[in-house]
Amino acid sequence: MDSLVRNFEKSNLIPIKIVTIKDPSITAENFDQANKALLDEWSAVHGKSDKCMTISISKNLRRIRIDYGPFVTKLLSDTESSEIIESQFKPSFKEAQYYTGTFNGVTTLMNKIRKNIKF
Repeated sequence: MDSLVRNFEKSNLIPIKIVTIKDPSITAENFDQANKALLDEWSAVHGKSDKCMTISISKNLRRIRIDYGPFVTKLLSDTESSEIIESQFKPSFKEAQYYTGTFNGVTTLMNKIRKNIKF
């Protein structure tokens, strides 16, 4: 998974951070806010970049969240992101196939972004 996102960053300049949430202080109520904070941190690591993307997954909370900066918003709508969560991540997660669901979801996200990049 690591090499997949690194290669995507090298070719498309969009760094993706994928985290699994096990911290008991992260609850269903603050899960979305925690991922947005993670996006802010990840963006700062990349020089306040608006090209970053974060994906948080919590098996215990049964939640997944994808957030991204303004540049990525031009390439991936919230509707497309939600559809990918529903069609790629969740079906495998329901079968306890977390790696497969994450791989399929991240690959589909990357392909959608590549398709939407206009040169």
